[in-house]
Amino acid sequence: MKSFTLAKNLSPAPAWARETVLPGGDRYFVRLLEAFSQATSSIDLETYIFENGPLGNAVLGALETAAARGVRVRLIVDGLGSPSFNRSAVIALAERGIDVRVYHPLPWVWFSFSGFLSLFFKLNRRDHRKLCVIDGRIAFTGSMNVSADHLKEHRGTAAWRDTGVEVEGPDAGNLVRAFERTWMRATGVHHRLGRWSPSPWRRFRNQSALVRLNT
Repeated sequence: MKSFTLAKNLSPAPAWARETVLPGGDRYFVRLLEAFSQATSSIDLETYIFENGPLGNAVLGALETAAARGVRVRLIVDGLGSPSFNRSAVIALAERGIDVRVYHPLPWVWFSFSGFLSLFFKLNRRDHRKLCVIDGRIAFTGSMNVSADHLKEHRGTAAWRDTGVEVEGPDAGNLVRAFERTWMRATGVHHRLGRWSPSPWRRFRNQSALVRLNT
């Protein structure tokens, strides 16, 4: 009876209109970059590791191209997994149309005194999600970070063996809501003023967007 009660309370499994398994980083990132080029309204990308290098540059270049044609581009990286995303790097990417936030950034990277005070409680609270939602209906997820270690083209037989999946359907909106929650908790900068965010006006804007998603 307990098992039945637990199962009855679970949310129904998403009914995807399309599902594609993408074994290996080479196939995954080829398809992801292709989807970037086809985006019309939004790209929401979240990853633990975002490395500088051939793959990272290709991803940023594709995001910048999408932003230039009017696509809203947002990127969340983890402060420990992606330490190169410091304050100046985030501002530079904002100038290219890529809005970036860092989840629990390392205080010595962001020169934050208050960050040192909370480091003890947040050091092991990381964002390991690997997710990309395009136009609110196509989603990519799996175990792939933005790292050339996943690519046979760059690492040969030493490439990491991981698997991703591409899905399409209205249930991708649930993934957008998960992204929004992390977005509001992550740290960014106002690219014109160089200050910490979310500032009050950005927090209000993001909360309004979340309300719209839930209606």
